[in-house]
Amino acid sequence: MKYVSAAQLTEALQQLASFRSAVNKQAAQHVLAFLALRRKGIDASRFALYQEKDDFDFFDEFARVDGPDTPYFDPIAGLMRIATHPHSNVATARKGTFFHSWNAAEQDTDDQGNERWRLNQDYLSILKKKILTKAGRVTHI
Repeated sequence: MKYVSAAQLTEALQQLASFRSAVNKQAAQHVLAFLALRRKGIDASRFALYQEKDDFDFFDEFARVDGPDTPYFDPIAGLMRIATHPHSNVATARKGTFFHSWNAAEQDTDDQGNERWRLNQDYLSILKKKILTKAGRVTHI
């Protein structure tokens, strides 16, 4: 586990709060689902395996804090999250919004029934429009 100083953490939380107020808060929740896909190597070139376990792996690595009821800290929302958050929120949002509504990615299954994902060629434009643009103003991360 890596540690940061209290000053670094304070600065990061202040920057994230500023980011939250500048973008569409609800859409910004999809940043973490996108980062989890990219961490696993999902890109626009080909379909690759991605399962809900990968969401848990991402959150365990980057968002787990102490606490039995709310073991995850969501830095985009600035909230503690329940133990099932990677399943009940992140995976559901990725499938419902990122895939079905925004068409930023494609999903299928292989011959063994394993879920596979691929980003659409214009996924960056979609993310810019849906997440980073608010009232005609683009906020850079």
